[in-house]
Amino acid sequence: MKDKNKNIEQILSEHLAYLKQEEIKQKQDEDILKERELFLSNILDSIQNGISILDKDLNILFVNQTMKKWYAHQSPLIGKKCYEAYHGRIKPCEICPSIRTLNSKKQDLELVPLTGPTGINGWLELYTFPFMDSKTGQILGVIESVHDITDRMNAEQNILQAKKEWEHTFDTVRDLIFITNREGVIRRVNRALADKLGVQPQDLIGKSCWQIFRCKNKGTENCSLTKIQQGTSIREQEAKIPFLGMWVIAHVYAAYTPSNELQYIIHTYRDITEHKMLEEQLLQFQKTEAVARLAGGVAHEFNNLLTGIIGNLSLAKSELKKESEEHRFIESAYTAAEKASGLVRSLLTFSGKLQVTYSLLSVNDVVLKVVSLLRETTDPRIKIVVYNDKEPWTVMADPSLINNMMISLLINARDTITECIEGLFRNECKEKDLFFITINVENVKVDDKYCKSHVDARPGEFILITISDNGRGMDTETQQRIFEPFFTTREMTKGKGLGLATVYGIVKQYHGWIAVESKLGEGTTFKVYLPRAKPM
Repeated sequence: MKDKNKNIEQILSEHLAYLKQEEIKQKQDEDILKERELFLSNILDSIQNGISILDKDLNILFVNQTMKKWYAHQSPLIGKKCYEAYHGRIKPCEICPSIRTLNSKKQDLELVPLTGPTGINGWLELYTFPFMDSKTGQILGVIESVHDITDRMNAEQNILQAKKEWEHTFDTVRDLIFITNREGVIRRVNRALADKLGVQPQDLIGKSCWQIFRCKNKGTENCSLTKIQQGTSIREQEAKIPFLGMWVIAHVYAAYTPSNELQYIIHTYRDITEHKMLEEQLLQFQKTEAVARLAGGVAHEFNNLLTGIIGNLSLAKSELKKESEEHRFIESAYTAAEKASGLVRSLLTFSGKLQVTYSLLSVNDVVLKVVSLLRETTDPRIKIVVYNDKEPWTVMADPSLINNMMISLLINARDTITECIEGLFRNECKEKDLFFITINVENVKVDDKYCKSHVDARPGEFILITISDNGRGMDTETQQRIFEPFFTTREMTKGKGLGLATVYGIVKQYHGWIAVESKLGEGTTFKVYLPRAKPM
C-alpha cells in the first residue's frame, strides 16, 4: 500500500513539475509575444506616417502614435469607425479607398483632408492595403498608411500662385514681350503682343520671330537674333514694324545656362508710335514755322518794294493818254504788280504778319454762305452735307479771312473729288457709288490728354470746323508738305500752291490750329480749331 501511495505521489509530483514547466514556458512565450508586440509597436510608432488598421466593418483596431497625435481630439480611437474618428462623419465617405480595397483586395490611394477640432488644417495621402489571412487567403481588414503632404501642398500652391502672378504680370504688361529659343522659335508670348497681332497666344508658339513680324533682316547684321547669337547686347534700339504701323524701342536679353551656353532670348518691344508721331509733328511744326518766318521776312521786303512800284506805275498811268501804247504797257505792268501784291499778301497771311481786324463772328453764317456759292460751281455728282451745332459759340476774327479760309478748304476738297470723277488718278481713286463733302461745325472742349498728342494744341473751348471728302486722299509725304508755300500736287497752271498755306496762316493768326488726317484712296479730313470768343 505504501508503495502504491508512493507511486501516486511521484506521478503527482512529476505532473506538477510538468505543469510548472508548462507555466514557465507559457510565461516565456507570453513575454516573447509581448516583446514582439512591443517591438512591432515601437516600429509602427517610429514611422512618421500615420498607421491605422481597420476590420472589415471599418472599425479601428490599431493606430500608431502619429495617428494618436493627429487625432488627439477624437481620443480614444480604438473601436470607433474610421469615418467617425478621422472625419467627424456619421456614415462612410463617398470616396473611400479603404472600401475600394476591401472590395478589390488591392492597394489604393486617395487624397483626403486632415481634420482637426476646428476643421480642415492639412492634407493627407492615404494609401490602403488589404489585411489578409495568410492561411485562408481571406481578407480580414485594411491597413492604412497616411502621409502628411500639407507642406508639399502648400509649397505646390505657392509655386502655382507664383506662376499665376508671373503669368498675370507677363500678360498685364503693355509692352510686347515674347521669348524664343536660341534659333528664334517662339516659346511664349504675352497677351499684348497676341492682341496686337489679332491672334491667340498659343497660335504663335512654334513660329519664328521673323515670320510673325515679317522681318526681312533674317541672318543679316541688322537682325537682333543674329546680334544676340554673336554675343552683342541690344538696348534702346528703335525699330519700325511697318505692317503694324508702329514704332518700338527694342530690348533683347539673352539667358544662359550654367555652362554659359545660350538658352533662350527675351524680346521686349515698347510702343513709341505716339512719341514718334509727336516728334514728327514737332519737326513739321518747326519746319513750317521756319518757312513762315522766312516767307514773312521776304514778303515784307517785297511788299515795300511793290508799294513803291505800284504807286509810281499809278502816277505814270495818270500822265499818259489811255489810247497810247505807253499807257497799255504801263497798265500791263500795273496788273502784274497787283498780282504780285496779292501773292505777297498771301505770304504775309501764311507768316501771320498781315494786319487783321477782329469782330464777333458766327462761323455757321460763313459756312452756309460759302457752301451756297460752292454748290453753284460743283459737279452735281458731288453731295455737300452741312452739320451745325444747335447753339454754336462765336469767334473773334475777320469775316473776310474766315471766308477765304473756308473757300480754300472747300475748293481743295471739291477739286480732289473732281480729279477722281475725271479719271485722272485711277490708281489712287477707288471706285465709289457716291462722292461727298461734309462740313461739321461744333463746340468742343480740348483737354490736356488731346494736347499731349498734338504739339500745336492747347486746352480750352474751341469751335471745331471739320471738312471731310472721300476723294483721292494723300500719302504721308504729301501730308507733311501741304502747308508749305507754293507746294502743290497739281500742274502749276492750275494752282499756285498758296491756298492751304494761306489757310494755315489764317488759323495761326487767330491762335488756333489745323490738323489733317488722310489716306490715299479713301479721302481727307481737315480739322480747324478756332478759340471761342470770350463772353462779353
